[in-house]
Amino acid sequence: GNSGGPLLNLRGEVIGVNTAIYSNGSALGGAGNIGIGFAIPINTVRDVLPGLRSGKITRGRIGVQVRPVTPDDAEALGLKDRKGALVAAVTPGGPADAAGLEPRDVIVEFNGKPVARSNDLPEVVATTAPGATVPVKVVRDGKDRTLNVKVEDYVEAARAVGNPPWRIALRHVLPNVTAPLIVQAT
Repeated sequence: GNSGGPLLNLRGEVIGVNTAIYSNGSALGGAGNIGIGFAIPINTVRDVLPGLRSGKITRGRIGVQVRPVTPDDAEALGLKDRKGALVAAVTPGGPADAAGLEPRDVIVEFNGKPVARSNDLPEVVATTAPGATVPVKVVRDGKDRTLNVKVEDYVEAARAVGNPPWRIALRHVLPNVTAPLIVQAT
């Protein structure tokens, strides 16, 4: 196990931090590592490092659940293509709800950055400073609309719904983490 160790490319450059390996057996008598590993991309580590040094990591949240736009969704919603993140649910009372986002909206741009796939949205939201009000371009009923959403702090939002700070999952702080790890939030 080299979890926590650097992931290097062929030129010896650090491109990630190893988090886990896939094995096809148990630790006692199994075959062990079969060559599939998981890592946090170095760009994510670079973005989070200042927060780790200061003792506090802040991540943005807008209170939506999204999924990919399927071909059937694109047809039913009158979309030109399948780009964007389809809003599956909006957290009542959350920032997206306050801004007027609705289920079935397709988020195509967040704070001036295009959202090509649903997986793009969590990362761009998480790296947005809490407290910032940003434009969110959506397609609703075949028409583009721009709504202004005030990004909230992920940890503070979790506390507000009763999650104790020591139970905040690292996978929400670092969206590309493959295993739910626990961190102390302050």
